[in-house]
Amino acid sequence: METVSLLIICGGLLALLIVFLISSKLQPAGSITQHKSVVFVTAHPDDECMFFGPTIVNLIHQNIEVHILCLSTGNFYGEGKTRVKELYASCKALGVDTNKCSTIDDTSLADGDAIWNKTQIQYYVAEYIQSHDISAVVTFDEGGVSGHPNHISIPVALSNSLPNSTLYKLTSVNIFRKYISFLDIIIALILGEEVCWPPWQLMTAPFVAMAKHKSQLMWFRYLYMIFSRYMIFNTFQQS
Repeated sequence: METVSLLIICGGLLALLIVFLISSKLQPAGSITQHKSVVFVTAHPDDECMFFGPTIVNLIHQNIEVHILCLSTGNFYGEGKTRVKELYASCKALGVDTNKCSTIDDTSLADGDAIWNKTQIQYYVAEYIQSHDISAVVTFDEGGVSGHPNHISIPVALSNSLPNSTLYKLTSVNIFRKYISFLDIIIALILGEEVCWPPWQLMTAPFVAMAKHKSQLMWFRYLYMIFSRYMIFNTFQQS
């Protein structure tokens, strides 16, 4: 048993070393870094760190203006006010100026299992882009990472509806790749995917941000933080 544990630890350290060596040689974030201002359009408070944290930290480190537009307050269990406060704390932990974090409280975009109103999504995002001079929008792809209907509603609404901004969609992967943590970087690089991760010294920022969402920290969220590749790095498709 001790031998097996030692092999697991050594294997983990070796993988971390490989990731560090790779990250020191490649330019992270790819084409997203060409933009001066980027808005992350999310569905619920905690999406920003559960799924997009590595990229947010990366862009801020490169002095790119980052905004967060969350299309709901996450009020499914009546905790909307608490979750909005947690969102601002999370954004601060990620390095986002809290003046650039916004939530929408609209009954047609309520947290739940329904597909959201496409027209409302387009309205709020277009208004935000125009009022803040945004050049790129980052959101989920049509898989929604977890398959959540609210997540999926956003790319469905925004595809081909942003004539003056570039749309980037977070890649959904199968459950095996999703939960092999940093090891999936190797697969992503082999497949030629556009990979984004934080600077080595800021790798813990998404975890610190996630801890700010205290109302959501059920036991399975801790497992998610340990095993999910989305806590370590992201891959995107430009639409």
